[in-house]
Amino acid sequence: SHVDTAGTVINQVATTTIASGFFNVRYMASGAAKLLAVAGSAGATDLQKIHFYDITTNETEPPLYAIDSLTNTPNSNGNATADLAYKDNGDGTLTVYAMITNNGIAAYTVDVPQEFVPNLVINEINYNPIESGTDTTEFIELLNMEAAAVDLSGFAFSAGVDFTFPSGAMVGANEYLVVAFDSAAFHNTYGFAPDYVWTAGALSNSGEAVAIATSMGTLVDSVNFDDIAPWPTEPDGFGPTLELIDPLSDNNLAESWQASYIDGGTPKAENSLPPVGPVSTIWEKGVADFSWLTTANTTRGMGYNAATNHLLVVSREGGTNVYILDAATGDSLGALDMTGVSGGIFLLNIAKVADDGAIYGCNLALANGQFKIYRWADESAVPTVAFDGIVPNRSGDSFGVTGAGNGTILYASGSGSTEVTRFTTTDGLNFVLDTPIAVAGGLARGGISPIPSGLFERVSTEELWVNGSGTATSHIDGSGTVINAVNTGVVSSSWFNVQYMMGGDRKYIAITGNNSADNGPKVQVWDITD
Repeated sequence: SHVDTAGTVINQVATTTIASGFFNVRYMASGAAKLLAVAGSAGATDLQKIHFYDITTNETEPPLYAIDSLTNTPNSNGNATADLAYKDNGDGTLTVYAMITNNGIAAYTVDVPQEFVPNLVINEINYNPIESGTDTTEFIELLNMEAAAVDLSGFAFSAGVDFTFPSGAMVGANEYLVVAFDSAAFHNTYGFAPDYVWTAGALSNSGEAVAIATSMGTLVDSVNFDDIAPWPTEPDGFGPTLELIDPLSDNNLAESWQASYIDGGTPKAENSLPPVGPVSTIWEKGVADFSWLTTANTTRGMGYNAATNHLLVVSREGGTNVYILDAATGDSLGALDMTGVSGGIFLLNIAKVADDGAIYGCNLALANGQFKIYRWADESAVPTVAFDGIVPNRSGDSFGVTGAGNGTILYASGSGSTEVTRFTTTDGLNFVLDTPIAVAGGLARGGISPIPSGLFERVSTEELWVNGSGTATSHIDGSGTVINAVNTGVVSSSWFNVQYMMGGDRKYIAITGNNSADNGPKVQVWDITD
């Protein structure tokens, strides 16, 4: 029996497990393992025997771990005496000394039971779901990486939340297990109940350690997540969960985690993958295909001509030119006429196409510098100067065009600029400075994409999408008022250009990466309809 100092029986081993004929007991511990040694009396059943039981996780019906017996002739006078002693050798073994029936003494080496620590992974964490008030749909998902089911009896979260798995708790081979904050709220959201509900606590919205340990207290897995970079920030209240990209990776490294591509995550299922179904690569060209494409920063602007299904790409490599590519194949079709193109930090930086097929290209000018915009009536035309004048802010890092004829509006901005410069025309040929659009410094440095006029979703006469490195991708009106700014926890501020698009009754923005490590040469398309 296991008793406390008041004599209260804490646990009692069933006599069907350890016979009452055993005459002495020795409690032994090594690391997290706990053993009992019992010695036999002179009774016929247990004569001369010594048994070892593993009581680490079960004190009432512990498994028999080892058995031996003394071989000397027992004392025949019937007096039953026994004694036990041990030492921990510190190398995973115990030395046990036993004396039975007065005249038999022996020493034994006993290997300490080695605990089985399963490959159980903290695979997904929903720590700040989109809810007002208490986050009732929080959950932690575990993944059993073993090829067999794992008994979780007595396993417990040692950090993050309070919960101990009940006796008999199991998780199948290569299966998922979910422990949640609230069963009803979880069921209402996901359509099924969690496996367990934790006893107390809640996950911190600002990050914390989450850990699970065996019934013996041995650490099984842990993660110390955060809600700031380099950790994914979208799971902090914006819909996605925090999910492990590869369950074989080190889940204490931020780069091993991603924001789920599905709001609410994928509890009890494989973690989400990037949405690749609607996207397929038609063609790709690089430095091996065109001499004017290099790894230098000399090819910076591109426009699409819907009238011809051509792309117009500006490059300064080997002389400034606007190259014409077949948008269907990427094949080179020639270049625009560059007669008279001169001036500026760069002669030409970006080309865009108006709704009537007229092509506009601008140079790059510093603050209070000479800014020029050229106009080609079509791809075979000689350029004319559409604007030539001083601009107060750096202009030409970004450029946008909307409208047609005398309704054409041109926009330009640049690094650090606190405005989007507007250019309007009365004849469709010559442009003048118009009222600028005030913006936060650099807000439109990366890209300017006007929303075409006449679309059903228009709520004012002039709206644009803009972004810049280090700024939120933003929807602004003609006065500079921010209608909506995409949360940088959802779309990183390191994306560098933006294109507004319509498809059917859906609205999208496409964004491209700069040279940063996290988005590099990537392109993403976001559905902004709702």
